[in-house]
Amino acid sequence: MQPHVIVRPRTQYFEALQANLEEFKVLLKYWGDKDVQERARKNAENRKLIVETHTAGRKSFAQIGEKIKAEKKIDPKKLAPKDDIYQKTRKRKQGHEYKEDNDREDDDDREDDDDREDDDDHEDDENDD
Repeated sequence: MQPHVIVRPRTQYFEALQANLEEFKVLLKYWGDKDVQERARKNAENRKLIVETHTAGRKSFAQIGEKIKAEKKIDPKKLAPKDDIYQKTRKRKQGHEYKEDNDREDDDDREDDDDREDDDDHEDDENDD
């Protein structure tokens, strides 16, 4: 370790969030709980199974439904058709496609992703010639 490097405790990261030490201790105890870790593991596995995610962003599905009703001149007392809401919230911009199941990779392989991005950059350089 170099003499000019100052080592700070992990709590420095929570100062920006204005979390106090007692709240942080509660979080550490919660995150360390075996049941919580098991639930997090199951949730992570289930998230990997999701193929199609919504593209609604910050807009609620209710807002999107209201917009669809206005566009299609549907009676305000009725709900927007669910299939229209589904299609509207899954639509991708041109050029942005869903990953196929065989294209999905573990999040743990981030280093490999970085290598692949570097390879893509080199391919672009070769194509520029």
